[in-house]
Amino acid sequence: MKNAPGDERERLADIAHLYYRERMTQQEIARSLGISRSMVSRLLDKSLQKGIVEIVIHYPGNRNHDLERQLTRRFGVEDIRVAATRSGSRAEERFAAGCALAAQYILSLLRQDTVMAVAWGRAVAGVLAALATTKRYPGVKVVQPFGSALPNQSVDGTAIIGGLAAKLGGKAVYLHVPLHVGNEQTRNMLLNDPQIGKVVSLAAKADFIVTGIGDNADCGGGDDAPREPFWNNYLARAERRKLLARGSVGHIFTRHFDIDGRLLEMDEYNGIVGLSNERYLKIPLRIAVAMGREKAPGMVGALRGGFINSLVTDDRTAREIVKTPEA
Repeated sequence: MKNAPGDERERLADIAHLYYRERMTQQEIARSLGISRSMVSRLLDKSLQKGIVEIVIHYPGNRNHDLERQLTRRFGVEDIRVAATRSGSRAEERFAAGCALAAQYILSLLRQDTVMAVAWGRAVAGVLAALATTKRYPGVKVVQPFGSALPNQSVDGTAIIGGLAAKLGGKAVYLHVPLHVGNEQTRNMLLNDPQIGKVVSLAAKADFIVTGIGDNADCGGGDDAPREPFWNNYLARAERRKLLARGSVGHIFTRHFDIDGRLLEMDEYNGIVGLSNERYLKIPLRIAVAMGREKAPGMVGALRGGFINSLVTDDRTAREIVKTPEA
């Protein structure tokens, strides 16, 4: 006669208690119950399968390693880090968790001769705010790879680069030009300046670069809708709508791409002062820091297109990425 389901579960729980709580060996349990050691092993496996025993692994750094593995397998990149947050956490908490994890990651990469290129934006400014170390890196260079983009100085590249260099005890290397000028001729004239060219060449030799991912939240709406300051004098709202129609899901350093990672070519790119797309893509480690469900399509496109090969985000955003249909 077979044991009732309740009796079987109780037996499994008793054996699991002896093994996990009382720290008895499988051989000791087998002797005490008059069964074989292999039977004990099978019953312990069964207790896991039926959910009687749950194993929780507490990784250091408050990371969600399950989501990291899913994203790593899906996109074929090694350095993906997902901050674990509590259920019901607010957006600002998840944002702070992602920035803190990115700051830890960056510190782990630093050597005394590191050259790091750093972009602008709220997420990158959040990394600066979260970064804390007492170690000094006098040989580190923090380089501005593109001209200044935003009137809001707290999230502009110049302020972030100066702040990072100060916290690390390193050297800030600024690019004292605007991000975008009117035409290719003016851009080339600036890049041919010895000092400006020297800074851009140093950025191209960076060990890694840190950037955010821009979304298209400002591309819709009427003509009197709020405009993101970055886009002022750079891209008219009508042009941004055209980008949406072409499938833009995000942008890095003002260069737009679609969900499959295809760069959406524009004449306006000819006026960008800084790294060319070719030189940017030669930097060996390209880290994006981005949190928020609205950023998920941009992260997918950036990963598929190879614009980034490392990502730091939060668990809620990572789940949105996982939901995106396979290419």
